[in-house]
Amino acid sequence: MSRYDNVPIIITLKRFIGSILDFFYPIFKPFLPKNTYKYLVCGGTTTLIGLFSYFLAYNFIFLNNYWEIFGIQITRYIAAYIFSFLVAFPIGFFFNKFIVFTTSTLKGRVQLFRYLLIQGINIILNWSLLHLFVGYFGFWATPSQTLVTGILVILSYFFQKYVSFKTDETKIS
Repeated sequence: MSRYDNVPIIITLKRFIGSILDFFYPIFKPFLPKNTYKYLVCGGTTTLIGLFSYFLAYNFIFLNNYWEIFGIQITRYIAAYIFSFLVAFPIGFFFNKFIVFTTSTLKGRVQLFRYLLIQGINIILNWSLLHLFVGYFGFWATPSQTLVTGILVILSYFFQKYVSFKTDETKIS
C-alpha cells in the first residue's frame, strides 16, 4: 500500500483521469495494450501541456531577449523552455506514477530520481539527434524533430517500465 493511497486529491485525480482513459480505451483496444495506451495518452497530454506552457512563457512572460538566472545569461527561448520543463515535469511524473505504472514496487523518491534522470538523458539525446539529422545529414528540422520525438518516446517507455517504475514482474533478466 502506497502512502498516497489515502490522499483525497490524488484519489480524485486518479479516478477522474482513469474514467476518461477507460471511456476511450475501447477505440484503441484492438491496437494497443492498455498500459501502452495510458502511456501514450498521458505522455501526449504532458507534451501538449509543455508546448502550451512554452508558448505562454515565450509570448507573455519572458518578453526580453535575454534573462539572467543564477548569474547566467540565457536567451528568451531557453528561459521559456526551462519554464515549460518546470510545468510539465511534475505533471508527467504524476501521470507515470499514479496513472500508468501504478504497480511499481520502488519508493517514490527513487522513482522521482530515475524519472529526472531519463528526462535529462532525453534532453541530451534530443539535442544530439537533432543536430545529427539537421546539421550533419541536412534533413528538414520539423520531420527530424518528429523522428527524434518518436525515438525518445519509445526509449522512454522502456526506461520508465523497466527502470523508473519497475515492478517485481518487470525486472530485466
